[in-house]
Amino acid sequence: MARKRKKNSSGGIGTIVGVVLLLGIIGSFFGGNDDSAPSSQERPADYKKVTEYDFSANKAIEQSGATSWIFQGKFKPPLILSEPNAFIQSVNKALRAVSLPAISEAVPEREELTGSRVHRGEYLWKGYEKGRLIVQRSLCKDASYEYYDCIWKITIGSRR
Repeated sequence: MARKRKKNSSGGIGTIVGVVLLLGIIGSFFGGNDDSAPSSQERPADYKKVTEYDFSANKAIEQSGATSWIFQGKFKPPLILSEPNAFIQSVNKALRAVSLPAISEAVPEREELTGSRVHRGEYLWKGYEKGRLIVQRSLCKDASYEYYDCIWKITIGSRR
């Protein structure tokens, strides 16, 4: 009797995986970066970094009873972290935008005080005249697609 030859089935999946990997490598090599940010060579000669910020704030009452203002818009208010006076001025600019009293002192990020990553990007003023003031930081993009630290939320809660 003639012996039947078995079909090799292990090459099917291996071949498909190999082809997918090869296409991925070729695609990343020729496709380049799909980033929508224009490079500095594509920007017009008169292109300037944003210095005026266009934002609005929506007021919300939290379940805890705290009042929050959430900043929305194209360019949220910047939070300057490089020096204490600039930090105070940038927070006060956001506070003025929602008609709240100014602060007079800088505070460290809550993460530094608590050691918890949960508090990253939060700044707390316990002695604020309206209650506990919490300013929350985020990372925003300006018109030149450059990242900057911005204020995305301000919360006034009860003193605890």
